[in-house]
Amino acid sequence: MSDKEALESFSKLLDPTGAVVQTHAEASFTLLNFLGNLPLAIAQAAAFIRETGTDIPKYLEIFKECERNQHDLLDQALPNAIGNERDSSCAVTMTWKITVDRIQQECPDSIQLLELMSFLNPEEIPEEVLMGAPFLKSRCLVPLKKALTPLLSFALLDCLESKNYRLHRLVSFWVREQMDLKDPQRGHKLLETTVELIYKSFPEDIYGNLMKCAHLLSHAATALGHVGRHSLEFSSFRLLQVRVGSVFYAKGDYIGALDWYQSVLDGREKTLGKDHPSTLDTVHNMALMFDKQGEHGKALEWYQCVLDGCEKTLGNDHSSTLGTVHNMALVFDNQGEYSKALEWYQRALNGCEETLGKDHHSTLDTVHNMAVVFDKQGQYGKALEWYQRAFDGREKTLGKDHPSTLDTVHNMALVFDKQGEYGKALEWYQRALDGKEKTLGKDHPSTLDTVHNMALIFDDQEKYSKAREWYQRAFDGREKTLGKDHSSTLDTVHNMAVVFYKQGEYDKALEWYQRALDGKEKTLGKDHSSTLDTVHNIALVFDDQEEYDKALEWYQRALAGREKTLGKDHTSTLGTVNNMAQVKDHLPLLKAST
Repeated sequence: MSDKEALESFSKLLDPTGAVVQTHAEASFTLLNFLGNLPLAIAQAAAFIRETGTDIPKYLEIFKECERNQHDLLDQALPNAIGNERDSSCAVTMTWKITVDRIQQECPDSIQLLELMSFLNPEEIPEEVLMGAPFLKSRCLVPLKKALTPLLSFALLDCLESKNYRLHRLVSFWVREQMDLKDPQRGHKLLETTVELIYKSFPEDIYGNLMKCAHLLSHAATALGHVGRHSLEFSSFRLLQVRVGSVFYAKGDYIGALDWYQSVLDGREKTLGKDHPSTLDTVHNMALMFDKQGEHGKALEWYQCVLDGCEKTLGNDHSSTLGTVHNMALVFDNQGEYSKALEWYQRALNGCEETLGKDHHSTLDTVHNMAVVFDKQGQYGKALEWYQRAFDGREKTLGKDHPSTLDTVHNMALVFDKQGEYGKALEWYQRALDGKEKTLGKDHPSTLDTVHNMALIFDDQEKYSKAREWYQRAFDGREKTLGKDHSSTLDTVHNMAVVFYKQGEYDKALEWYQRALDGKEKTLGKDHSSTLDTVHNIALVFDDQEEYDKALEWYQRALAGREKTLGKDHTSTLGTVNNMAQVKDHLPLLKAST
């Protein structure tokens, strides 16, 4: 029934005057929503409330407490229309049983599909997850549609405007309960199948398909929750947990990713042991999350555990061992310890060249990252030399339009930009952009990285209108593909604020900085270096406006965070100290961080 019809029916069943429902209008609406406006369920709820003297809020409290309560309440026999006897055939659960038995006789695949769907989030169930069900015999729409038809006809399932399906959550619980009663082992096997189907539904390129992956997250979490409740253990369970963690990582939610990786680690240590390669892979992932959160000391500590385990189990020159050496170099790079980073990259490079060869993608990844360090050190000639080496190898091995090749093209453009060779930089960025749009698509995050950086060049050239135009293009794409609170989206928001600041539009600059700050604090945390860049820049705006008390307050906030996260001698920390010293003398300010 519609919301209006459901409310009218509920009111009449409880009290013809409607006074009871009017007294508890909010609780009534919430309860009817839980009941899915099912007429028989409404009749049962009304009968229980009326005959037991339970008020609507209390019934709702009992109903919401657990699924077991919901089943028991909807399993109650209704008063017969003739006399005072009760008719158990009118119970909601009995109607479902009759319906399911009928469909089972004519189309057993439909009931098996219903059972599989009961392990998913009941809202927005996508066809692509269901299509791979092994009992359908064929991975195409025809057998799936055939199996879905009876479920839709008997209203056990709804087809939504999105073309996805919705299973009433009470039906979902009842179906699972029936499996537990009749054949628990069969139910467990079907749950394993469901987990495998969800795992296979995730695309390999998570970062480029983030919205699709985000939709699958709710189904993955629901299915994994059922696995945990039954204390089951199978390989696809841990694989799906890792995949879910990877989605959180791609979303920039490093805390969420850590939670999932920790769950995987606990399970793998228990079943496989601490030094098993799969366990070490999970430890490696956790180290990566700590690094992304700016907890570099913790990251190095966890990477060291991986390295010790890999060297012991796999040997010094195994690809996994060398991958860990490479990532430890990344942490030193992120800490600004460039000499140490180069030392560890060189160690990884020597091993990769000897074990895998000079043109292996892992070898070239290390070559590329060594170029990044030279770039950060301001050794632009050396950076271009190493980027060229990475580019030549990647173009030869992977092709000119491979994403890794285009990443190197993109980074070469970045060096030309830093050298003030803006024409050359735009030329190489355009080359990267053309390749990425062709290979990955216009809204792929990597494509949008190049769009964002082209905006940076126009910014450096003081072509602010053009810079804002390209930032807007990057922002629109990132918000659509990654979401408004993703770190990359927020970087663009921050940089838009920088442009407004440079144009002297201080109110607009503060508005965009505040927007960036709110998102960064939520996603990255208050002491993340990127969050603190925004805090520092807000201080700059107040400083320029001669609101010195406010400027000092924000500089102090930036300084406290930078000393804690980066250390007292980090260049960013010293930049804030310098600006605080200049506030009283009104000296020229340092350039805004981008």
